[in-house]
Amino acid sequence: MSSNTIEITLLERVYTIACPPGEEATLQQVAHQLNQRFLELKQRNALLSIDQLAVMAALNLTHELMSLETRTQREMQERSKKIQALENSIEQALRKRDVTQPKSVESASDSQ
Repeated sequence: MSSNTIEITLLERVYTIACPPGEEATLQQVAHQLNQRFLELKQRNALLSIDQLAVMAALNLTHELMSLETRTQREMQERSKKIQALENSIEQALRKRDVTQPKSVESASDSQ
């Protein structure tokens, strides 16, 4: 897989990053969002070094990702339960319908 390089700016420092073809715009957006995080952290505590800002941003982003994964997993479990309940309701309705319907449509028409 070939890759291009693009320049991104984080905290007024320019970095040259390898990037798969077609992903340049996405990487620029990610870099912009990360830079915003850095600036917010720096504004709250101007004494943090770039390394400390990077660690804090990584911890915050990882926490957000874990929270989203947990919520997504919980939602998937809830959907699975709802789907199972719907399947059970459908099965019960079909069983009930089978019990209340005549056994054979042909035998009813033969008796006429």
